[in-house]
Amino acid sequence: MKEKYNILLATDYSDAVMNVERYAVQFAVKTNSDITLLHVYEEPFVSLFMETDVAGQLLKYRKHELKRLKDHRNELLNALNIKKQELHCDCIVKKGNVGTQILYEAKKIYYDIIIIGTHGASGFRETFFGTHAWEVIKNASIPVLAIPED
Repeated sequence: MKEKYNILLATDYSDAVMNVERYAVQFAVKTNSDITLLHVYEEPFVSLFMETDVAGQLLKYRKHELKRLKDHRNELLNALNIKKQELHCDCIVKKGNVGTQILYEAKKIYYDIIIIGTHGASGFRETFFGTHAWEVIKNASIPVLAIPED
């Protein structure tokens, strides 16, 4: 049995994903594993007529999203009474399609498992088909643990 895992955890900050985050972080601590929080965001519309430094504004927005994710990580660890030295927890933000970016990160860096949440639907068909979770489950080359919000 492997001693340590490298976990990719996707988050969208929703209440539905909070249960998943808690589970994944506690799993990582108990297995002495590393975890990476991934948040995929939509890039804001920047009009060329309104802003002359479009690239600068988009970079500023990306930095804002990364700070937001790091703050979220710190709040999560504090809520679970986990000290930073107890868990190696990286943060990555990406722009674009959620499912596509999760799969891309999973291939780019070696992860042992992807942990994602499912929410906003009831029943198996409604929970998985047509969702980002289902896209990841169908296309991932590593195990995916999909945890419902409840």
